[in-house]
Amino acid sequence: MTRNKSCIIIEKGEPYENGTEIILAPGSVVLGRPWKEHQPDLHFLSPHISKQHAKLIIKDELVTLIDLDSKHGTQVNGTDIVPRKRYALKNNDQITLAKGVVSFRLNVHFESEAEQTTDLQFDIDNEEPPAQFWVNSIVIDPKKREVYIKGQKTDFIGKEIELLLVLYEKANQATSIEDIKQRVWPERSIDPITSIPDVGADEINSLIYRLRKRMKEQGDCIVTIPRFGYRLDIEL
Repeated sequence: MTRNKSCIIIEKGEPYENGTEIILAPGSVVLGRPWKEHQPDLHFLSPHISKQHAKLIIKDELVTLIDLDSKHGTQVNGTDIVPRKRYALKNNDQITLAKGVVSFRLNVHFESEAEQTTDLQFDIDNEEPPAQFWVNSIVIDPKKREVYIKGQKTDFIGKEIELLLVLYEKANQATSIEDIKQRVWPERSIDPITSIPDVGADEINSLIYRLRKRMKEQGDCIVTIPRFGYRLDIEL
């Protein structure tokens, strides 16, 4: 059995910082520009990016790329690809959208069963893991609402700590956008159609961006789950 550990590394493209890593979960990821109610899986803010620009497909041990008839095209290693045709990617390929407005590299790695870390088994007399423990150089104490990164206490501002605690409660499990809205913005008025707090996609994206930035190199522990939400990946 293999496990997908592939990711893309952003080199250029707002709202992401250079070096931001985004893990690719199995399935498809639509790249594009957010517009009104339209929210692509991986969004970029430049007006030169089409609303549905390209799509990454992650299946088995292969990552493929499709241009979705974008206005300004998609390039792999500087060469335009034909719209609507699949292009098999390899490790370290550079993908650019709209002639370099957005640029990122692919890091392909499928972890074999022999490489995978064995899950830690807790003692049967202690079914719950301790409330505070080291995870990827992060210590989180939910009761004290304190976070330590590489031994240094890190202060979070406003909704950042609320979001981190919500993700931490379901560590290594996907947390839906709806759950995030309800837990992080309980004071907001309720949308009469969805019956959940009225929080825009831009607000959530901005908060995720700030939280990742605050966590510095540990920010890539927050994984985007296309069309669903986010996940805090930690080794228990």
